[in-house]
Amino acid sequence: MMMMMMMKLSSKRGRKVFSVDRTRRLFSTSLDELSSLTAISPVDGRYARLTKGLRDSFSEFGLIKHRVEVEVRWFQFMSNNLNNLDQVPRLSPESNKFLDDIVEGFDLEDAKRVKTIERTTNHDVKSVEYFLKEKIADNKELSA
Repeated sequence: MMMMMMMKLSSKRGRKVFSVDRTRRLFSTSLDELSSLTAISPVDGRYARLTKGLRDSFSEFGLIKHRVEVEVRWFQFMSNNLNNLDQVPRLSPESNKFLDDIVEGFDLEDAKRVKTIERTTNHDVKSVEYFLKEKIADNKELSA
């Protein structure tokens, strides 16, 4: 709307007006890439070098990583402390280590997989559950 108003105003004054297509071409390629000009805020833009260490915790990746950890730790807690639950038997040390390795080894590819699942489920936490189900599929004790 503002662009149209500016174009009308400029054309009335006899100035050369950029077309909307030309304006889009000038800006669209750079908007796809993260830089200090395309960042959502100065925190991930001009101050990115200072806040880089926070990405593991406060980015979308960090959120997914912590959700995976919460789901795994909750399952381990139930297994180790709630002995009266038939649905959650006590886990062997090997299975606990397997789950620990999922948490400790979580990387960008794992986060991308969760996001891919999320496109199908339309639910962020459910996609973490499906991701974990995939990860434990080859472990006989955990997938039982």
